[in-house]
Amino acid sequence: MKRSILLLTIVTLLFSACKDDDNETLLKSARIIRSYKIANQPVGELVNYSAAVGTVTVFVEPGADVSAVKPNITVSDQATITPASGETVDLSNGKTVKYTVKAQSGLEMDWEVTALTYEEPEIKTFTVNGIENNVVFQLPNIITVNYQAGSDITAVAPVIGLSQHATVAPASGTAVNFQENSTQTYTVTHPTGQQKTYVVKFVAQ
Repeated sequence: MKRSILLLTIVTLLFSACKDDDNETLLKSARIIRSYKIANQPVGELVNYSAAVGTVTVFVEPGADVSAVKPNITVSDQATITPASGETVDLSNGKTVKYTVKAQSGLEMDWEVTALTYEEPEIKTFTVNGIENNVVFQLPNIITVNYQAGSDITAVAPVIGLSQHATVAPASGTAVNFQENSTQTYTVTHPTGQQKTYVVKFVAQ
């Protein structure tokens, strides 16, 4: 019995040591841009990366001058970045700035940063085909579809036009039964996480 307990203890310690070694290896190899902040630009950024390359899309307010910005960049622990955080770069006119993040282990990863103009997540157009209707946009965030009484609205698949970079749920072209529920909520989301909710209602005329 004592021998079994001793063996179990040894195996547990070995497993724990291996796990710690694996975690340490991962930490030493980490080479990620965690955040990329530009002063006076509170909108946010979108960070994507794979095993080979990373990208950062920074969303800035319309008319913002990003020709000589000094971004505050946060990277993985113990990693370094070139150009360095705070170094002046030009992100104007869709230019791409290339960075290299070097992990503690010496492994490197290339990153590309671009700036795009931020546009609020909005539904721009809401088109219903197949039935006679009139779409009216109302504040706050209400869309009324006045349709001819007697029309079949059990599987309406509206075509929805959105602001740049935004997505909507339910998606454009998704069939919705407005006969059972005369209203439907649509949520428009920007890649940075900002959202706007619309209520669409069908009214028989």
